[in-house]
Amino acid sequence: MMYKLKDGDVVKILPILKKKGGFSPVEELRGFFIGGKVIYDTPENHLRIALKNKSYIEKSYIDPSSLQRAKVVLCIYHEGEIKFTLVGKKIKDKLINGYKFDPRNNYQLKVNIEMIDSHVGHLPSFDKSEIIQQDWDRPNIDIDSQEAWFEWLRIKQPFYIEDYIEKHNVFNNIDILKNEGLSDYIYEIIAENREKKINQVLTV
Repeated sequence: MMYKLKDGDVVKILPILKKKGGFSPVEELRGFFIGGKVIYDTPENHLRIALKNKSYIEKSYIDPSSLQRAKVVLCIYHEGEIKFTLVGKKIKDKLINGYKFDPRNNYQLKVNIEMIDSHVGHLPSFDKSEIIQQDWDRPNIDIDSQEAWFEWLRIKQPFYIEDYIEKHNVFNNIDILKNEGLSDYIYEIIAENREKKINQVLTV
């Protein structure tokens, strides 16, 4: 489950431990809001293509971009726990500038939220969030050892981000796509999913 940042939160940004080893500063997600939830597309853009084809053939001319949701996953240390949260591009850019993901330093993100007017009503803006220096509760490990950080994150990280993406991806939400009238346009997705499962069985 993703943590929803609140006004006044001060969070330490940590690197994301990947399932197959290694670290990543952020994880960028691209999905589409369909059937009341965000469904993440495949690297081959199957869902975007299906939406575009449906719009063209049914002459609804709905731009798939209007349904698209792009977010950035951050791994954070907050109130004594490691959590994941979703942010927009502006916060990512603040962090990338000067690379604030090093767990050895005291750079933290202070969340400042203000409500702004938009064509759909009041929406939260994180534009005034800032990078500050403030002590945080570092683990009692060798802070210069990558292996020590790896082990600490492995134990404390609530889940692997790859598992979260898989749970919410196209292949695990076929029924929702069918209910939204996309059944005639996702045959390629279904076929690929079937082939993927066959390959998994053959490689066992």
